[in-house]
Amino acid sequence: MTYIEQVYLPILKQMGVEVDVKLGAWGWYPQGGGVVNFLVSGGRRLAGINLVKRGDLQQVRGLAIATELAAHIPQRIANRTENLLREAGLKHTIKLVREKGVAPGAA
Repeated sequence: MTYIEQVYLPILKQMGVEVDVKLGAWGWYPQGGGVVNFLVSGGRRLAGINLVKRGDLQQVRGLAIATELAAHIPQRIANRTENLLREAGLKHTIKLVREKGVAPGAA
């Protein structure tokens, strides 16, 4: 879900596609069962985009997510990730996310 929200939908927006997305519930492999609702607005011709030049890395952003698990789990994920990014000298932001899900899981 977060990849769709943070990467895929912004690219679609550059092409002229408007999408409103709402996460109903996280689902985790192998059980699955997550719920995502999309509302796509259209009726326009798609615009082309040029993704040949990547540009310089500005910042690393990430989420430490856990559903139906103890609070220390996403905190440990975030701490370890931040330590590795700091050691690599990369500007970063890691956000902790604890939400309800259909099953226990973390990412």
